[in-house]
Amino acid sequence: MTRTRRFRLAPGFARLIGREQQAWPVVEGHFPDQSDRRSFLRLEGESCTLVLQDLLPDGGVSEERTEV
Repeated sequence: MTRTRRFRLAPGFARLIGREQQAWPVVEGHFPDQSDRRSFLRLEGESCTLVLQDLLPDGGVSEERTEV
């Protein structure tokens, strides 16, 4: 199953946010989901993080992050 996430903002709203605080583009690259695990890379500013999420039997999510 392919999942695409897109967030669109009005240009005026984006400029207002940019004036109030420094904005960094965030890019996420998702790997194919497994039955009980989700993994993706998150690029934010100059850092890159590998995120591993395990789906728990009770419906929760256990998350582990590692800087790459």
